Amino acid sequence: MCFFIFFCLFMPAMINTADGYARLVEPPNRSSLWRENFPFSRFNLNDTNLNCGGEQVPYIRGLTEWCGACGDPLYGGQSHLFGGNYVRRYTVTRQYKKGAQYIDVRVDTDFQGGLFEFRICPHEYSSFPVTKDCFDAGLLEIKGFGYRYYVMAAGYHDLELVIPTYFSCNHCVLQWRYLTANYSKDCQSLPLRRMCVLPEEYYNCADIAIEDGAGSISIDK
Repeated sequence: MCFFIFFCLFMPAMINTADGYARLVEPPNRSSLWRENFPFSRFNLNDTNLNCGGEQVPYIRGLTEWCGACGDPLYGGQSHLFGGNYVRRYTVTRQYKKGAQYIDVRVDTDFQGGLFEFRICPHEYSSFPVTKDCFDAGLLEIKGFGYRYYVMAAGYHDLELVIPTYFSCNHCVLQWRYLTANYSKDCQSLPLRRMCVLPEEYYNCADIAIEDGAGSISIDK
């Protein structure tokens, strides 16, 4: 049974109409595995627009949560969580040797303004989707920038995430959040759009491992 009738009736048919794009390039996010020819990956030509529904989500007074953990609208289908259209199985795309200091990341965006945050959730072969609580406990430091990176220009952004001391996992989910400075350009019509009140947000998830050894492995659960 749906939490909000509006989302249940209209979200499946909504198409994102945002003007810009943003994507976690390295490590590859779950929706972009096809770009690197990973086996069993599914095409998503909209992998640069995982913005929680963007302009198509109405503003609801008192609602505090809008985004799924990996970029889908919270009150719609979670295509980027385990069991969804783009995560039929876990594919760990990058492994880092135990004791490594940094996770190299690259983000591509045509926006200026706003900020990036990165979080990590140790998942350990679980057949259940990751949760917001797990991510909230794993905010990562960005080398040279603290815990937030402010976006001053469009294009590629190459950053290093500090791996916490003694941290390791067979399977971790890395979450990238981009809180933009982008608002809706059309706030005259009803229902009022979320982006007329709150800025656009992007989320991507990538499956990684931090352990001894190197290479890529697939986790089929």
